Amino acid sequence: MRPFLRPIVVELVQGTAELRPERVLSCVFGIKEDEAELYLKLLENSEEAPFTVEDVAEIINRSRSTAQKMLQSLVRVGMVERERETLPGGGRRYLYRPAPWEKVKELGLENLRIVCEEIERWFREFTPH
Repeated sequence: MRPFLRPIVVELVQGTAELRPERVLSCVFGIKEDEAELYLKLLENSEEAPFTVEDVAEIINRSRSTAQKMLQSLVRVGMVERERETLPGGGRRYLYRPAPWEKVKELGLENLRIVCEEIERWFREFTPH
């Protein structure tokens, strides 16, 4: 297991919170936890990339349409890269690769900065009725 895949246990003012990698990525990128899990699985198997939608469906044991939707979500936030391949007999298909961890980490840190600023502003400005 890679070091960044370990859960983080945070001591809070009252209690603790366990931040699993998929939960952290889900929160910071605004994606579903199963989409974050997919990114981590693709990253762990990146030596087999590029992946077709069918490959991904098999990896997650879900339908092709579900795999396609999850990949689209990950492409949208920059966690997965998509490339177009022209097939020999005509037609095309898309191939997918997990974005390098360093890129995802930088995007995540920037997102986190923005989210923390907004949450802090909300707490300062919120007044219950």
